[in-house]
Amino acid sequence: MRLVPAALILLAGCSAAENPSADVTVIGDTTVVTNHAALWRQPRTMRPVMRIGMPDGPNEYLFETIVAFAVDPANNVVISDVEPPVRLFDSTGKFVRVVARHGQGPGEALEPRGLAIMPDGGVVLRDQGNGRLNFYSADGGPRTQWRLPQMSGYGAHTVTVDSAGNVYITVNPVFQADGTPQRWPRPVYYRLDDSGRVVDTISAPARFTEKCPVLSNSHFRAGWFEDIRWTFIPKVTWALAPNGDLAVGCPAAESFDVMHADGRVTRVVWHWPAVRATRGERDQFRQGVQLTQRQVMKNWQWTGPGLPDIKPPYLRILPNQDGGFWLWRSRKGVRERMPAGAPPELGKYWWKNSPSSTFDVFRQDGRYLGEVHAPDNLVFEGHPGTADPLIRGDTVWAVTHDSLDVEYLTRFELTPME
Repeated sequence: MRLVPAALILLAGCSAAENPSADVTVIGDTTVVTNHAALWRQPRTMRPVMRIGMPDGPNEYLFETIVAFAVDPANNVVISDVEPPVRLFDSTGKFVRVVARHGQGPGEALEPRGLAIMPDGGVVLRDQGNGRLNFYSADGGPRTQWRLPQMSGYGAHTVTVDSAGNVYITVNPVFQADGTPQRWPRPVYYRLDDSGRVVDTISAPARFTEKCPVLSNSHFRAGWFEDIRWTFIPKVTWALAPNGDLAVGCPAAESFDVMHADGRVTRVVWHWPAVRATRGERDQFRQGVQLTQRQVMKNWQWTGPGLPDIKPPYLRILPNQDGGFWLWRSRKGVRERMPAGAPPELGKYWWKNSPSSTFDVFRQDGRYLGEVHAPDNLVFEGHPGTADPLIRGDTVWAVTHDSLDVEYLTRFELTPME
């Protein structure tokens, strides 16, 4: 990388007296933003203003498990339950129509796992069960369908549409003969043309593995998880924004990079508070994995690195549709009595993550705005297969639940904490 003379670095950045909350330096095509303090005077909370769903009533308003949703600029919402139908609601939460019913015919779906809104108001649905992308016109009719490319993924951000109408889908890692996935640089998204062919592959660079070197292993895969150790061992994470910005980070480095479409890179640095993983929490996790694996391989033993006593500072990166990114912090473990019927080897108590979630919010230029404290009834575990919150400016859409575990889609507005 070309080094910029010191005089230019001073011009590009700001002195501590002018800008005490961050230092900005430029090295070649990379702008490094080292944050020291939040720009917000107070953290933000998420104030609910509207929700879609009912604990009882017409079927159109009942949800079992919301796995995907999308919101258009006018706040009309498309919601997919764990099984079709996929439903459209207006900005007030009133049911409008069914978008996709259960089935294998044109416009039907078996296993919806991703939704996005096209610039013309149409809807794209990722149907994992039928192995295809379904497209619907703005008035609700089926328009076309594409076969999903081989090795397309099922994880977070399963389908993304940028402001130009380009469609991106996630890519699963290809596992090698020894059971580990391909080494970095690793493809993370495919960009498709208007017939569904792959025309571009977006990869996460190898430089992030310097401090996040642990590869996934087939023994640690489960359901939607590529690696169930991700809450203990820092793993590379990424997110694609509608403007084409790709954010990639290694939590152990206490930073993340935003790679812009024009080739520029913004490196964002922030010091996160440490979250400890207790001895009991780590031991129980290892014991649970061992019990699961020994159902298949009687003498299976834990291999690879142990679990560190400090959790990764952040676990996931979420894009703000209006620019910038939110980073989801690790949560403390909470000890509770073991549920009845659990294997006795796990002991009398079990460890679960605290329901409280905190997000760190960064502007598009890398400056740190501050914390957002989410409500305890937020349904977000961060792993693939659960619906991510959708963030647009100061508005957040997210899945929530009530005391009976009934799920809703709730719209929040950010407000300063009192």
